[in-house]
Amino acid sequence: MIISLRLRLLLWLLIPLTLFVAVSAALSYRSARQTADLLQDHALLASAQVIAGEIQWLDGVPHASIPPAALELLVSPEQDQVYYQVITDQDRLLAGRPDFPQALRFPVSTPAFSDIDYHGQMLRVVSQVRTLYNAGQLHKIAILVGQTTRAHDQMVADLWRPSLLRQVPMLLL
Repeated sequence: MIISLRLRLLLWLLIPLTLFVAVSAALSYRSARQTADLLQDHALLASAQVIAGEIQWLDGVPHASIPPAALELLVSPEQDQVYYQVITDQDRLLAGRPDFPQALRFPVSTPAFSDIDYHGQMLRVVSQVRTLYNAGQLHKIAILVGQTTRAHDQMVADLWRPSLLRQVPMLLL
């Protein structure tokens, strides 16, 4: 059966163009996700650093006060939940939630970022260690700050959607 020249030309153009749009959309999504990850990680790290800066010795015991500014850095229009924990290397809770996941405490390299499931919610978590010295004693304090990913996911969609909306009409045209 002989295929018309028009149909063959259409296929020769449509197939590579469809592949190009699919690859381009995938790369756009990856770029949008990396941008959202970078922004969320930066805010989480800034929050952990503010908390770490407020840890001090009181009567020979480390004490953590959580300033409101540390958590205000993570305010989002999507009403993401923010969780934190400040704990000593002797498992003494200084502030935050006692049931926070223990896998991130005292990471080898600081800061360490990870995604975890916490009570059925996906969280992006940063763990940072601060070393305190007192009367020749060395104590390590772990600061963990986690945030739900609703704002992150919305940002990925907001960054990716315009690119996709430009590419699909190009394919149809």
